[in-house]
Amino acid sequence: MEATEQDIPQGGLAAKSQNGNTPATPTDGSGQTGRADHTGGMLRYTRRRLVRAGIAAGLGAGIGAAALAACRPLGARQTSDLTAGREVARLRLWHWDSFWIDALTRTTDEFVLKHPRLRVDVEVTNKAEYVDKLVAQVAGGSAPDTIGVSVTGDFNVIQAKGMTVPLDTLLKRDRYYLGDFFDVNLRQHQWGGKQIGLPYGWTMIVWFFNQDLFQRQGVKTPYEHWKAGTWTWDTYLDLARRFKRLGQDHFGTAGLPVPNNSMSFPLIWSNDGDVFDAQYETSLLDRPPAMETYDFMYQASRLAPVGEQAKVSTPEAGKVAMWFQWEPWYMLNTEKIGFKYGIAPPPAAPQTKRSVFIGNAPGFSVANGTRYPDEAWALLKHMISPEAMRRYFLEANISPLRKSQSTSSRFWDSHLGLPDPGLMAEIAAARNASARIPPRVSNFSELQEVLKEEFNAAWADHQSVRDAAHKSAQRATALLTEAEIDR
Repeated sequence: MEATEQDIPQGGLAAKSQNGNTPATPTDGSGQTGRADHTGGMLRYTRRRLVRAGIAAGLGAGIGAAALAACRPLGARQTSDLTAGREVARLRLWHWDSFWIDALTRTTDEFVLKHPRLRVDVEVTNKAEYVDKLVAQVAGGSAPDTIGVSVTGDFNVIQAKGMTVPLDTLLKRDRYYLGDFFDVNLRQHQWGGKQIGLPYGWTMIVWFFNQDLFQRQGVKTPYEHWKAGTWTWDTYLDLARRFKRLGQDHFGTAGLPVPNNSMSFPLIWSNDGDVFDAQYETSLLDRPPAMETYDFMYQASRLAPVGEQAKVSTPEAGKVAMWFQWEPWYMLNTEKIGFKYGIAPPPAAPQTKRSVFIGNAPGFSVANGTRYPDEAWALLKHMISPEAMRRYFLEANISPLRKSQSTSSRFWDSHLGLPDPGLMAEIAAARNASARIPPRVSNFSELQEVLKEEFNAAWADHQSVRDAAHKSAQRATALLTEAEIDR
């Protein structure tokens, strides 16, 4: 069935930080693990201790073989048959980030009401530990059922090591309509030509700016430059240099660290560069497009607060004119920040004048080894339905990715907590038109560590930016020989 825009409730709840006036961020730093237990629509939330475990040696196609042997064959039961029988099936939904557990639990409550013989436990853990714990659960024969999956870092291990069930048979059986998703987001949840997950939201890195500071300087904002076609790296540096005039504690930009690949990779792509060649045989991090990107980032970072000054001169304190951040920050902090702020796409390379976004679309998969594959698939479909995505948007500020929602001005207007729904719709349209996904290698986290080591040394002036790029390229190329790659 084709997904269409439903009647949209006129209102919405903006997720709030739990620490007073501290600006809220879309990640959970508590390190706690939570469990929400759904029994007949009633909700009970308790802390749960999980055993810390590393990735098991030799994990691969044979993962969870003992558990798999006991599982019902995939596709053996139609979704319409899930209410049949007396057995109560308890499903485990895994995810990270507790800031949106209320939206998750309300969505799974609705699923339980539709399927009375099913129960759902929502288990949320710290993202830094999520992959290791998930690997241990699957390898140990106690896999959860429906699992949250991201598309960068250690999460590539989940896809590369066969920890998820291919969904192609189920998609075909149920005639599931994929036309409401953008191809770039579906591609992120594929491995080896198979669809192994489906996305539920699209978060993006955008550039924030302090409107009050720009007004004091009497200069065009990044948004105005973007609309004029002049929002480039050169413009960024020119603007950043102006704000020292407001005082020694004011800065034009926050630092631009290369290891933050969600920010740095799109800048490289904007300059017609890439991380690896198309064949995944060699790294391109020391080629001119990447080198020019690093030079821009280094120059910008020279204009940013560092050390003890960076603890005081923060964007939240109104001391920084421009900075990058995930776009939920725009929605989360309207009542917590004492100044007006705006957003714009990433600045474009001067030669191309093209802004590129990160295609960051987390989603859900069915875990390999689940006892209830068809029930887990039914839960997955429920969690990515248009109604569920509307809830995630209104209650947890997760931007929509379905075409029927992200391209609808009426949908954006439904969130009363948005400072400027039209602006978000405009940025989303630019995102939809120009986004790319990170490299598809199983050891992506090791690549991140390489960039951290080499470019942190360069930013501290312990080596040149050029040397950092050459060393990173050599080490990244060596990583390819050890990686499982989805070409």
